[in-house]
Amino acid sequence: MRNSLAFHYRYGGSSITGGYQRHFATTPRRPESEHAYMSLGESMERTRFFFADAAAQAAVREKVRTLGLPADTVVGYSRMLNMALRFIVEELLVEVGALPGG
Repeated sequence: MRNSLAFHYRYGGSSITGGYQRHFATTPRRPESEHAYMSLGESMERTRFFFADAAAQAAVREKVRTLGLPADTVVGYSRMLNMALRFIVEELLVEVGALPGG
């Protein structure tokens, strides 16, 4: 899953391309798939490309489906992983002095 999503630019027919197609062309029309939304910030760190997030999410959903993984289990693991990552990043920021604490 990681190789076909994270390294999508290396091979033709990428998962991300399929994700774009599913999000904008294949799925039933919803407000969030009518346009390619983005939020331009003062810097790259403050800029968000919602259409790219949607394409990646659609690609992950398709991989989960084709691999026969239970979606609820994948979502649960993703949430746990994200929460763990949040605390790791917070501790790193405290350690380097970017956040108060300690």
